[in-house]
Amino acid sequence: MSLLLEGLSDVQAIFSDMDGTLVHYEKAMEKQGYVMLNIDGTPCASYNPTEHNTLAITRCGVEMQRVVFLHTPTETKVPSVKVPSLTLGGGYVSLASLELVEELRCRFGVSIILMTGARTSTMLMRRKSGTIPIVDYDVCEGGGKVFEVFGRPTLEEPTLCPSWTAQFVSTTGAPEQLDSDPLTRQGPLWDVFRILHADGYHLDAKSFSTSFLVDLGKSKVVLSGSKSIDEAERDVKQQFTESITQKYNVTYISNLGKGQVCPVGCNKRTAMEHLAKTLGISATYNQQGELERLPTSVAMFDDENDLEFARKCAAGFIPSIAHASVLDTIAAAAKDGEALCWHRTPIEGPLGTEAALREIIKLKESREQ
Repeated sequence: MSLLLEGLSDVQAIFSDMDGTLVHYEKAMEKQGYVMLNIDGTPCASYNPTEHNTLAITRCGVEMQRVVFLHTPTETKVPSVKVPSLTLGGGYVSLASLELVEELRCRFGVSIILMTGARTSTMLMRRKSGTIPIVDYDVCEGGGKVFEVFGRPTLEEPTLCPSWTAQFVSTTGAPEQLDSDPLTRQGPLWDVFRILHADGYHLDAKSFSTSFLVDLGKSKVVLSGSKSIDEAERDVKQQFTESITQKYNVTYISNLGKGQVCPVGCNKRTAMEHLAKTLGISATYNQQGELERLPTSVAMFDDENDLEFARKCAAGFIPSIAHASVLDTIAAAAKDGEALCWHRTPIEGPLGTEAALREIIKLKESREQ
């Protein structure tokens, strides 16, 4: 039995972030002690996949490139595949993680929901590539879009749930604006885009229709040396708190070192609540009808934009730390006596993801006995 999850009666669902939680990236992996190996077992000079360190494999009917990492602190080899991305250069997911998710869905009937801030085109490209787990639902754009997957074949495109996206049209404008110039899009969200653009922030709305990204490190105020990234982040958050949110009904949250601007109420937590009802997952509510807890759900996460949905789950696993606010939240909860059943995995990175999934399997196996 999993000692970490001994307070749970069962696990019906896993709500997992993707980048930094399931999919891991070079910079973080290097710090965590992972080294890519050549086919002959020698360390690679870099993380770039080449004919010397990759082997073609077929998974879910799709050919992909297998690489092997060595976690040097434990001398553990981690076979992995590269996950495509339009802007992050591609990350890696361990083959064991893919197999463990499949076991949880197919053997134990656990609902799996992937939740990411990634743009729509990246989410669909990853789904088609076969390099991410086959799950029940994909949530992208930070909660703005929900796609039905339900284990369908990789090459079959998931179905967008229009009823969810329709709730935010008064703020985002029509979803058909997805591939248009964001400076000409209609809706309060894009009014804010124009304001931040005029202020010199580096913005990215490519293949987003319900949110957009703010890259503080590439913004004029940081590049000029006037402010550090932390100072710029503090100031833009204050700008939203003092005026923008109330006037335009949009909010700002940090994700993987960038900001994401989206409608109020359009986030991973609200998408999770919607899917919990859709799937019939156990939930408790207060007298006002607001969700208090999902007593049979587990969160897997790493960043600030995950905190709200992670708080609603009965337990959580943190395979890596992408934002200091995660540690701050853990420390504040401990100080206030709040019972957060959140666990930092003993090893970070891909092995941490595998460890979390195995703990959930232990619990499910104990419930079968």
